[in-house]
Amino acid sequence: MQRLIIDIRNELDASPGKSAWKFGVHCYAVDMFAEYVERRGLNLWDETIRIGKITEEDLLNGAKDWKQYSHDGNARIYDSDICQRLCSQREQKRTQYGKLPPNDHEDWLDVQARALQEAACLVIKAVNRRKGKS
Repeated sequence: MQRLIIDIRNELDASPGKSAWKFGVHCYAVDMFAEYVERRGLNLWDETIRIGKITEEDLLNGAKDWKQYSHDGNARIYDSDICQRLCSQREQKRTQYGKLPPNDHEDWLDVQARALQEAACLVIKAVNRRKGKS
């Protein structure tokens, strides 16, 4: 089972979500897929290239999990950038645009790790979907 890269890219581009969180997760998914394709030496814009099934391990690019991926600098590294990507304006103001922690249990890199895990699920689902299925 293989899908055209352009079909996967278009599918990921078409579903941004309505909340700030879902939109941010969507952005991570688009970035994650582009990075995966680039690491394989393929062209994201070629309309003829197909890729086969992928796993979470393929997307982690050597990290043991999304927390390590996030903490090792494989995604955004500044709290303010993570806050801006994942939070509504109200939440951004509440956290002083990332200067304050997002909640009592996590730091911004942990929040990003949760978003990356969700993004990976979106990418895996899009890539591994059988042609013609939704």
